[in-house]
This record gives sequence, C-alpha cells and structure tokens, in this order.
Amino acid sequence: MRKYFKALPCWSSWKIIWLIIAAGIFMRVEFYRTNLVDIDEYFTSYNIENFRITEVFEPSGRNQAYNQAQPTGFLIIENIIVKLFGPGKYMLRLFPLLCGIFSVLLFYKVAGLYCEPTAVPIALMFFAVSQQLIRYSSVIKSYSCDVLIVLILLIGIKDLQKNPLNRLRVILWGVAGSAAMWISHAAILILPGLGLVLILDAVRKKDEGKLRNLLILSSVLAINLVFIYHAELNALTGSKGGLCYWQDHFLSLKIKGLADLELYANTLWNGFRMARVLPYTIAILMCAAGCIYMFAKRRRDFFYLISPILFTITASVLEKYPFSERLILFLVPIFIIFIAEGVGYVIKNRIAFFPGIILFALLIFS
Repeated sequence: MRKYFKALPCWSSWKIIWLIIAAGIFMRVEFYRTNLVDIDEYFTSYNIENFRITEVFEPSGRNQAYNQAQPTGFLIIENIIVKLFGPGKYMLRLFPLLCGIFSVLLFYKVAGLYCEPTAVPIALMFFAVSQQLIRYSSVIKSYSCDVLIVLILLIGIKDLQKNPLNRLRVILWGVAGSAAMWISHAAILILPGLGLVLILDAVRKKDEGKLRNLLILSSVLAINLVFIYHAELNALTGSKGGLCYWQDHFLSLKIKGLADLELYANTLWNGFRMARVLPYTIAILMCAAGCIYMFAKRRRDFFYLISPILFTITASVLEKYPFSERLILFLVPIFIIFIAEGVGYVIKNRIAFFPGIILFALLIFS
C-alpha cells in the first residue's frame, strides 16, 4: 500500500502543475471564443460605451443604465479598451478573460501559501476546471476581475505579515488597495477582514511600529472608501429597485420560524454552490474538515481566509450586499482551498485510501 503514497509527490511535479494550468487556460479561451452574449452583457456594454470619466463625481455619472451596477474602475478600463480597439464582444470580454487567465496562474501561488503541499495540486485542479470560474471569465462583467483582485490581496496580506511594514510598503499597498476598491466591489469586503486580522496580530505581538503603519494604511483606504461611496456606492445601496430585486438574497438574523430558517439555509447553500465541486454534501464535509484542520494547524491563515466570508455575510445581513451566486464568485477560491485541504488531509493521513481516491474522483468529475 505504501507505494501508492510514495507516488503522491509526483502530483507536485512541474509537468503536472503546468498541465493543469494549461488546461484551465485553454477552457477559458475556448469558452471566450464560443460563448454567446446575454441580455445583461448588452446592457453593460451600453454603460461601457457611454461612460464618461469626467462624470464620475457628478449626479449623472452615478447611476448606470438598466441597473447594471459595475465598479467605476472596471468601466474605465473597458471604456479605454473600446476606444483603443473598437467595440465588439471579443474586445469587451478581453479584460475579463485576461483576469481569468492570470487568476489561474496566481491561484497556484495562493494555494502554495495557504495549502499543505499535498493539497496544492488538488486545489489548483478544482480551480482550473470550475465551471463558474470558466464561465465568468468570458462575461462582460467584473466577476472575473473580483476573483483576480481577491487572489492579489491574499498574496499581499502574506507580504505584509512576513516583511517589515516600512513607508514604501505603506505607499505601495495604499495605492494597490485603493485601486482594487475602484476596480472591484469585492475588495471593499475583503480588505477590512484581512486588515483586521493583521492589526489584531500586531496587537498580540505588541509590535507598535507595525501597528502604527497599519493604522496609517487603514486610514488611507478608509478615505478612499469615502470617495467611492460618494461616486457610486450611495446610489447602489440606496436604489429601491436594486434592493427589491435582491431582497430574497439577503441574509437575516430575524429568524421567527422554520420558513425563515429554510430561507436562510437556502441562501447560504446557493452561495456555496458557486464552488461547483460536486456532490455538494461531500464538498461541504470536506470544506468543514479543511476548516478544522487549518484552524488547528495554521490558525492565522484560517482567519485570513474566513474573514472575507464573515464580512460578506455581515454585509448581507445589513442588506448592503446580496449573498447570491455570481455576486460571491470571489469567495470561490477560498471555498476551494478549504475543500482541497480537507481532501488533502484524507489522502495525507491514509484515511480510507481507496475510498479517498474515489471521493477525489467524484469531486472532480461529478
């Protein structure tokens, strides 16, 4: 039996890793080439082609037509591409596709930072073949960009954790964090959670210098958030039409009976389904196992990963952000890491080896 376990490290060979990455990129490019344009993309295209950078802070520039709430930075990038290369679905989808391709490459780095070695190729394979990540890499929306931004921030928080936080890093991550918030709404949910964990860690270690610089960095990002709120978020969060449309996708703590509890469970379930690693029941069990294992062995990494989920749930409870499928696509990499950690733990610890292999096959091919 041991010879099978000795063969497992070959999964980490560069040939296997690059084969998985190449397959993920190929599937994204192929979907980009063949996917039809839907009605929401037509409406987003209208907003992109009629976007005026000079109107960002004017009342007329705050409301996007057809209730297509895309980040201002995303619209600016798409608008520049249209002006340089002309309209058309391939040009409009180029930026989301590039985000999808770079996400596959960056996810390998993120998996290496947060996963056990055994789980890295498993996580990468889940990410590469995810139906939803492939699909939204070829849609004229910011969802693919959200995923890329989250991966960059997860790498960035490791840089801030391991290296001295000098003035140069404060400036670098102040600019990067501010840009991320303009390009992706997800960054607004991700940064507070990551920053809070980092600040609490500095407090625990009594590192006054790092704590001071973290507070400076947080202040810069908070000021930037004020500008973003003035430019777009106040119109989005105050839109009665948008709130009404997404009403069934907000989480609520007001559970008065079984009907409310069922609605709450279904909302969480639909959000988790975006990971698309089937069957769902097994995926949830592996996710729970991965969470427990990471909490026991690498607690700080666990809090880095769980904080974006908790902040997104909090925003949904406050009815500021729907906890609904494509809108939480940016959480899929985190779910995948937890699931891969669970599967990796089963394999690494030789817990029912052959059933473990069958489980792994089910998760991939179901």
